[in-house]
Amino acid sequence: MRNLENKEKIKRVSGILKNLCGVLMVLCVVMAGIVWLSSTMLTFMVPHKHSFDVVETIATWASGLYFVFEFMALRNFKEFFHQLETGQLFNGPTVERLAAAGKWLLARWGLSFVIQVATKVFMTTQAAGGSAPLGSTYSAAFGGLSGSLAPLAIIFMAWLLREGQTLQEEQELTV
Repeated sequence: MRNLENKEKIKRVSGILKNLCGVLMVLCVVMAGIVWLSSTMLTFMVPHKHSFDVVETIATWASGLYFVFEFMALRNFKEFFHQLETGQLFNGPTVERLAAAGKWLLARWGLSFVIQVATKVFMTTQAAGGSAPLGSTYSAAFGGLSGSLAPLAIIFMAWLLREGQTLQEEQELTV
């Protein structure tokens, strides 16, 4: 009886989280549109006086890609929660959705990290008149390495669940 109650709780919470992912997906589309539209408008409306404006425009477009990666991660999370809601607890496709979401989040972190390093290197180079003290630039950018922990933990959890499935299948065959 307790197992059935827990399964119903998982379905109920998964439905709520699935709906939350849907709302966040819409927000990602809106934010990416705003970022790209504002970047495009500023590129054509404001005359560039400094080379930083071009880099800022490129960084803004890359920031729009950040929302695309976020959208894809949320899409996989939404499918993951949908599968849990329909009672497909920890089967192959469910675990693969979790792994895919973690990979998209890791890609999002990588893009963010590259943008951060490139912007800091360029800004430091401009401030130093062409020669950058790269030690301080890279140490500031590498402070964002902790952002890779959550995607790696999600990928690890998916791997752990996949291994648990394999062990369960082997146990069922030996009994």
